[in-house]
Amino acid sequence: MREAPTRHFGVWRESEGGLEKVFDPIIEKSHWDTPSKPIRIERSYRPAHVVGRLRFIECTRLDSRRQPTGEVTPWQSVLFPYDPALLDEHDLERHSGERSDGELNEEIVETYEYTDSGLIRVAIENRTSGYRREFVLGQPNH
Repeated sequence: MREAPTRHFGVWRESEGGLEKVFDPIIEKSHWDTPSKPIRIERSYRPAHVVGRLRFIECTRLDSRRQPTGEVTPWQSVLFPYDPALLDEHDLERHSGERSDGELNEEIVETYEYTDSGLIRVAIENRTSGYRREFVLGQPNH
């Protein structure tokens, strides 16, 4: 039997040139309408920063603006080098928050898969430069 999502899962993203933080709901409770089919979600974008910091959370409800409300639980953050020049950089934290000098012309694709056991697999890929990293998110950080 597949475990059904009982909370909304998503990631904080920056908007308005990094001045605002908005929640992007990735897997919502309502996605659970066909238990026999896996939940697979994809997001594609061109980044403004050289390193992406994806802060994953879950929450019990979304308000009218689709922002988290109710009980909000942080899961974990992952760092991903959007700029291919940082691919072999071991300290991505040092570059987190840096904006590129010009627009990065890199297509980034995030793929989320909700597994039978309740784990969430995340693949982040730079399709322009041809590299990817995979993460498994399973338990909220406490």
